[in-house]
Amino acid sequence: MPTNASVFLTIFQTFMSGSDVDGMPSPWFGQYPVTSKQELFLNFVLQHYVSTGVQELAIEKLTPLLQLRYQNSIADAVTDLGPPAEIGKVFAGFQKYLYEPQGGARVFP
Repeated sequence: MPTNASVFLTIFQTFMSGSDVDGMPSPWFGQYPVTSKQELFLNFVLQHYVSTGVQELAIEKLTPLLQLRYQNSIADAVTDLGPPAEIGKVFAGFQKYLYEPQGGARVFP
């Protein structure tokens, strides 16, 4: 059984298996479409996920994460990320790709 740290590292390494247009390492969001500002927010979420743990991905953490990232301005978050329903969809939607490497094979059963 892997430890929490090794699970997080494996997931993070798998998720970072993509590359940007310059060939630099970049998160891979699978076929999930995100805007550049949504990608920045998801990177922020992933940093908290790796440092704090899987509880950062709970839907109840969305508002506190938005407040932290946008200095308590949900209005700024909505301006950058879209309407609240879209923000929730992005936050929940990308998570299935955390366990799926770029080739489509799953890391964990």
